[in-house]
Amino acid sequence: MRIHWGAIPTASDFQPETDGWNSIREPSPMLMQFIALPLCIVIAGLLGCVLHYVAPHGMCGHEGVSFHGSDVFILLGGMVAVVVLFIAMHEMIHALVHPAQGRTDKTIIGVWPSRLLFYAHYEGVLSRARFLAVFAAPLVVLSLCPIPVIALLDAWGKWPVVEMCLTVLSLINGLSSAGDALGMILVASQIPATAMVRNRGWHTYWKMPASESR
Repeated sequence: MRIHWGAIPTASDFQPETDGWNSIREPSPMLMQFIALPLCIVIAGLLGCVLHYVAPHGMCGHEGVSFHGSDVFILLGGMVAVVVLFIAMHEMIHALVHPAQGRTDKTIIGVWPSRLLFYAHYEGVLSRARFLAVFAAPLVVLSLCPIPVIALLDAWGKWPVVEMCLTVLSLINGLSSAGDALGMILVASQIPATAMVRNRGWHTYWKMPASESR
């Protein structure tokens, strides 16, 4: 795994135009963030409805449960920690779905300040199924998996601070996963199921395996 500051690097050994790779239609990084805004609203709305149904006290607290001064500071500190740490967790979960759980030098964790982007990039070839799994993993792990835990804590009526922090994590990660959801739509709609997929910088290319292209 490598750490990179700046734009997504382009592998010099990958020349898609001369190697028979096909590009997909995809917006620029900045435009993609604007296009993803409606998905933010949809994902946040769906998560909010589910969380309100399974754990109605997740955001507003349990009736009869009062927070003392120290509890409020713990709650605020916990929520700040959730907001700060979830970015690192989100990208690391992307990386864990890479081959060898992201432990090779083909996995790059980067920060692109001018685009306000954090990213986990893989320089090698992936199957379309794994490419989609990389996109989906943070949404599943950080937004969907906490829901049954939140529901149990809500029913138990204990540890309200933990319940609220998990609720905030689920919602914030859901909002930040809109770009991933849009990426899944672009890949699933334009790339055949059995194709190989590779990125060169921001751009995505696909190619059928040799055994299927004959």
